[in-house]
Amino acid sequence: MKKKLRILFIVGSFPTLSQTFIVNQIIHLLRQGHDVKIIAKNHTKNSIQEQVEKYELLKHTHYVEIPENLVKRLILTIKTLLASKRNFRWKLIQSFNPLLYKRQAVNLVAFFKVCWTLKFPNNFDIVHTHFAYNTDLFFMAKKAGFLQDAKLITSFHGFDMVPSDVTKNKKRYKELFDNQTLLTTNNEYGKFLIQKIKPGYSNISILPVSLDTALFEPKTIEGNNTFRIVFCGRLTYWKGPHLVVEIANQLINNRKIRNIEFEIIGDGEERIKLERLIEEYNLRKFINVHGALTQGEIKQIFNKSKIFVLPGLTDKNGRAETQGLVVQEAQAMALPVLVSDAGGAKYGLQHNETGYVLPEGDVSQFCNKIEYLITNPLFRMEMGQKGRDFVVQNFDIQVLGEKLEEIYYQNI
Repeated sequence: MKKKLRILFIVGSFPTLSQTFIVNQIIHLLRQGHDVKIIAKNHTKNSIQEQVEKYELLKHTHYVEIPENLVKRLILTIKTLLASKRNFRWKLIQSFNPLLYKRQAVNLVAFFKVCWTLKFPNNFDIVHTHFAYNTDLFFMAKKAGFLQDAKLITSFHGFDMVPSDVTKNKKRYKELFDNQTLLTTNNEYGKFLIQKIKPGYSNISILPVSLDTALFEPKTIEGNNTFRIVFCGRLTYWKGPHLVVEIANQLINNRKIRNIEFEIIGDGEERIKLERLIEEYNLRKFINVHGALTQGEIKQIFNKSKIFVLPGLTDKNGRAETQGLVVQEAQAMALPVLVSDAGGAKYGLQHNETGYVLPEGDVSQFCNKIEYLITNPLFRMEMGQKGRDFVVQNFDIQVLGEKLEEIYYQNI
């Protein structure tokens, strides 16, 4: 029987509604009997997710508290040093070394990025950092003499490997690559982005983010004969919400298909442009823009819908969808999914089986497939069921949780 592990998660903010995949990993590990702690850089003002409450995850969580005022920092530094044990005190003093910590040693920020380790007197087997820019907490603590025996694993997700930041990230992640850290990323697209930062780097495991498919059971809600098509995501250019309006315009105004409605879920900087486009095409009665919704509200709309679309694009900075967990959520609810070939969303479905991967920006192709699925309901339902089966087998919290454990055990 394998030993139970002591695992530390390092994250930016916790809990975050858009990062339920981190919660899913933690819950799986707790269910398996591992000792899991969480260190986060920031509190969030989000309402607490049901799963966070159910598993009392905030009891496992500590935050890096850095006073904004230098005088307060100094006072708290002295108090912490006086209260700490001698062997820990010497390690904490290392944070004042400008050769190791540069400016952050002088302004005492380094001290607070190290002293959080006092909350965890025992060492960890694994330190798992989500988003590569959060590894600074691990390396700063290690320089001071903490976490010496822990194995670092770092998960890249998207914001930490934007193509336009390659030059900056070469410097920012130098320690990560120099230490031959095991990296995980969602799919081959994520691997490609990492290797743009560090060409030839091979210590990378593919580990998509997961969902609890039991929470996404499809339940058909009877309504009128309207055929609903749903988009869900942040209203930002590279997710392509404006293309949803273009698709609606071509189907409704050009092809004269009138028994359809579009549900756009999400908020963001593209919303004003989106609303203007809807007015310009006179589509107000065909398109509902909901803004940000709770998971329960999203599932209710998914249950009323027939198709999910994510016509993602590559923006001027090279940014595109990395995985798009919502694509798996939609499939789990038996919706055929239509995505573009931009970025990594294409790796999260089976083309022609559970949905379609279509050329980036090709509105006509999206319309053709939607029209086909409207006129072939039995095929559409079969495709939806295949989608649920595919996600249960490949993206469920249990399946990917077991894969994560394998990665841990292979690296201790």
